[in-house]
Amino acid sequence: MSEELFAVLDPNPLLCLVEDAGAEVAEGFFRTYLQMLPVRTAKLTRALLGGNQEAALDAVLSLKSTSRMAGAVRLARLCAELEGKVRAGSVVCRSAESSLLEQQRLIMEYAGAQVRVPVATP
Repeated sequence: MSEELFAVLDPNPLLCLVEDAGAEVAEGFFRTYLQMLPVRTAKLTRALLGGNQEAALDAVLSLKSTSRMAGAVRLARLCAELEGKVRAGSVVCRSAESSLLEQQRLIMEYAGAQVRVPVATP
């Protein structure tokens, strides 16, 4: 599937969190996700560039799961692809770094325009 078909941020996972835990919890999670995104991306990039497969797998799994929960569909998909490559030992580090940074930029740009978590309608 083409990358263009996937949303930068899909509100549905956050809407589920709003329904399950409330808007305050969802907003807090999303705010923390955005604050930690550059840290998580850098951690994964360092592990990939350093050839540390164990650290790369840990970092990519963390980034993948939090991105899914935040609705960052493209980044979660990229992480799933990177996970497979890390497990196979076939990651192209500079290409992966470039893709990660591009997705991070898109998420931060999009989130800047959409500061609040969507509220579920009854």
